[in-house]
Amino acid sequence: MIPSQATTGLPYLVHVPPVRTPHRLLLFLHGKGESGQDLGALARHSLGAELARNPDKWPFLVVIPQKSDPNSLWPELSTELSALLNDLAGKHELATDGHVAMGLSQGGHGALALPAGFCLKFDQVVSFCGWGEPRELSLSLTGKRVWLFHGQRDMIVPCQASLAVHDNLVACGIACKLTLYPRLGHNCWDTALAEPALSEWLVLGNERAGMP
Repeated sequence: MIPSQATTGLPYLVHVPPVRTPHRLLLFLHGKGESGQDLGALARHSLGAELARNPDKWPFLVVIPQKSDPNSLWPELSTELSALLNDLAGKHELATDGHVAMGLSQGGHGALALPAGFCLKFDQVVSFCGWGEPRELSLSLTGKRVWLFHGQRDMIVPCQASLAVHDNLVACGIACKLTLYPRLGHNCWDTALAEPALSEWLVLGNERAGMP
């Protein structure tokens, strides 16, 4: 992965697949523990590590920005994220749709709560141990396909957070799938990212993958 920096000063790692243009973008938002100024932490953790092991599973232009403050939440950085996406759109040939927002914990919350108005449209959203206000998310996620993952032994973000989001989205007619891991705590992302079904759902789309 290549380190870079947006015009707003938001540093990030980017992975450019060797083929397939225009690219579909996968925006990955990290959690509290990866905040700071060490981009190497992003490469060693979660999706960064999975990309190093299995790059062919993820034929996306993957961008992993890093926020410096562990206590800030990603929706507070919407201006910086918008500038980052504008930078990427200027540097790379990107598809008009089919982009993915993904994140873990604070990043899962951020992926779910991304505001509208960005230059790119995110059609699929993946949240690992995330949370959000269910009624607000039912508005912002209308028309998107969502997959939530959560460990039932999570003591940091209880799995009831994802259950509440899932139930409300389904009640509102939004395509949402929920996977719960009975034996996992907060770190459900390593298990989820290793599952072939997730990358298949993202790459092939909901109909061919046979999922919501």
